[in-house]
Amino acid sequence: MEGSCSEPPAGSNTKQAMINAADYAVGDHTLVVKSSANADYEAKTSEEVTFTIQKPTTGTTNLVLSPVDVRKGKLDTITLSAELTDVTRSEGLDGKDVDFYLVNASGEKVETATTANGGKAETTYDPSSLDTAQYKVKAFFEEDKDYLGSESNAESFTVHNPETSVSAPTVQIKHGDPNETSRT
Repeated sequence: MEGSCSEPPAGSNTKQAMINAADYAVGDHTLVVKSSANADYEAKTSEEVTFTIQKPTTGTTNLVLSPVDVRKGKLDTITLSAELTDVTRSEGLDGKDVDFYLVNASGEKVETATTANGGKAETTYDPSSLDTAQYKVKAFFEEDKDYLGSESNAESFTVHNPETSVSAPTVQIKHGDPNETSRT
């Protein structure tokens, strides 16, 4: 790959070589600078210089749960959504998997969603198998070949027992005949 060279500051004969780091994959690279001969300078080759391109940092943010109160047996689902961003560039990352975990129960992964539309990952979760209690969910992005991993803050939701109602038949007793009753 080629780079560019800047003119030396006044009173100096040293030039700086510039490369575009975005042209290089994550990992270690070796750089050798070669200059061509011209009327003022002879051709030169620098010593090898090693440099490392690191993975950008991600941020898994804005974990949103909706609704935050559900009832067992009512077939309620919870919408889990998170945003995954490249922190350096402040832009959403599309096409990356975000995993959602219950963090205070068994620690199990409950859902996975792939980011789209500027880094948004959204899926639904059916909590009907959970006991009545408050639960916390976190979103995680596992490090891949391009980005470091990250996780969101925990958000809570509560599973309630189903609502119940009791009704009893109305019993009427007629005066005069103790064996005669009617139900409605």
